[in-house]
Amino acid sequence: MAEFLKPYTTDELREAVEHSRTYKKDNIYLVNCKVLAKCRGEKYVRHEQKIGRRVYGKANVPEPYGTESFEFKSEITGLSLLTWFSMMQLIEGTRLGDLPEHEQGMAMNKRNVEIAKILNLGIYPLDCFHLTNSLLTPDGSVFLVDFGMWRDGTEEEIGTYRGYLKSGARITGL
Repeated sequence: MAEFLKPYTTDELREAVEHSRTYKKDNIYLVNCKVLAKCRGEKYVRHEQKIGRRVYGKANVPEPYGTESFEFKSEITGLSLLTWFSMMQLIEGTRLGDLPEHEQGMAMNKRNVEIAKILNLGIYPLDCFHLTNSLLTPDGSVFLVDFGMWRDGTEEEIGTYRGYLKSGARITGL
C-alpha cells in the first residue's frame, strides 16, 4: 500500500513554529505556500480533522491533512510541552467581514449555500455565521474555513439554522 504523501514535512512545521511564522492569528502557522497548522489542544485538533474529513468534498472547506504533535520548548518559560497541530490546506481569500458592505451580498449568498450543504450532512456548523470564518477566493468561491466547533446537530438545531438561511436575514454571528 502506498503511503499518503503529505504536502508538507515535519521539519517545515517545526521551522514555522520556531520562527513564529504565523498567519492571520497567533495560533495559526504558515507551514509552506499550501499548508496551515492550527495549534490547539489534542481533543480539539482530532475533532476538527474528523469533521473536516466528513465534509471535505461535499462543501467548500479546506482539505484536512491530519494531525501532528511534537515537543516544543517555550522560550518564555523554558518548559517543553507536547504541542498539537491540525494540518490543513491554505485557502487564499478575503474574509467576508473585510469586504466592503456593498460587496458582501453575493458572497453571503454563496456562504449560505455552503452552510446548507453542511446542514444536509446533519452537522451543526457552530460559528459559521461569523464573517471571519468564511473566505471569498479570487475565483469567486466561498470557503468555510473554521470547522473545529462543528458537531452533529439535533433536528431542532438543524431546523433552526435552516430557518435563518431561508429567512434571508443578514446574519453575521450566532
